[in-house]
Amino acid sequence: MIGQAMIHMGLDEDEIKIEHLPGLEDSTHTPPAAQKPDSATLEDHSLKEIMNETEKKIILEALDKTDGSRKEAAKRLGIAVRSLYYKMDKYGID
Repeated sequence: MIGQAMIHMGLDEDEIKIEHLPGLEDSTHTPPAAQKPDSATLEDHSLKEIMNETEKKIILEALDKTDGSRKEAAKRLGIAVRSLYYKMDKYGID
């Protein structure tokens, strides 16, 4: 997901924004995970932890926006349904 977002970024951009995430660009707000983290967050957690939490929040938002339809959520996220199931299992999402 992060790789797909980076493909949609301009060369002069250094932040991933909601419009860089396929299927979520129609969102009317920016989820907290997509906002720039404060320095305390970066001091308390590793990059991997921050990326995992961000990915989990985006998956939960996609599932919420599709009323729990995993097929539709995967489509909005630009990933295969199998990948969505893997990520849901990884993050403990039912």
